[in-house]
Amino acid sequence: MADHEDLPHHHYIPVFYLKQWTRDRRLVEFSRQHSGVAKPRHTSPTGTGYEPGLYRVEGLPDEQAEEVERKFFGPVDNTANEALQIHLQSWGARKWKPDHIEAWSTFLTSLLLRVPEHVKRARKMIEDVWLDKYEEHKAVYETLEGSEERDMLTFVIESSSKYTMEFAKRIIKDDTVRKHIEGMRWSVIDLQDGGVPLFTSDRPVVISHGLTQPNGYVTLPISPAKVFVACNTEQQEARLRSMPSRRLANDLNRHTVRYAVKYAWSPTKDRLPYIEEHLSKDAHLNPRYLDDVPNAALLRDDAA
Repeated sequence: MADHEDLPHHHYIPVFYLKQWTRDRRLVEFSRQHSGVAKPRHTSPTGTGYEPGLYRVEGLPDEQAEEVERKFFGPVDNTANEALQIHLQSWGARKWKPDHIEAWSTFLTSLLLRVPEHVKRARKMIEDVWLDKYEEHKAVYETLEGSEERDMLTFVIESSSKYTMEFAKRIIKDDTVRKHIEGMRWSVIDLQDGGVPLFTSDRPVVISHGLTQPNGYVTLPISPAKVFVACNTEQQEARLRSMPSRRLANDLNRHTVRYAVKYAWSPTKDRLPYIEEHLSKDAHLNPRYLDDVPNAALLRDDAA
């Protein structure tokens, strides 16, 4: 097994998305140190928002172990990048192809579910199933073909890695959520005139009032000046558009920064005092983002 730090970097916040916050190809990563002090760090989009081997399937040759990253997240992110450019340049439904629509809705769901805390929680959940009543399960394992070639703990680690990735792919591509998002009213709101640049973070998606509720809506900052919005009703979209840009930007920033688990990003470090006040202050709370995602409730901290 390769050393953890030598494994490929799997970006749970994709590089193409973070590029929107760069200046001269670099952005500022904010994180809170063990001392509690918030620290800025200049880096490139490839140098942040990742964890080594996050989506790796243990126990397989390198090429197969990386298939989830290459064959699942890679294609999703590539097409979502094309959709993002439509959002940023001149938003218009006539320019959308079916592949872009599906990729963007899948991308939004993936940002909620592909993060390290959920991947690790799913792996632990699967491992716990095997390790509960260990002796009974060991007796079952020893009847399986090939059990003499590796011990049960190795089998548990490798199996949990494999089934976690299958589980993640299934719920990220779930038609129930994806189709609902695709049926919402999509638009982009330009907030540049408010004079408050948008942050992004490792929890950048906001689902307010429940995904399927009449007043429910989804937001995602797509640049320091623009936010993607999906609403269930014309009335809710009109309410968001009627908000003063400065107020809406401040509301988005507060949520984006306070719910960040580890990182927030900005083109500059000008607003370090704001980061010091808010970064990750609500990260211990578990937003009910996953309530509308079938089976994803299993990943919640308060799941039974």
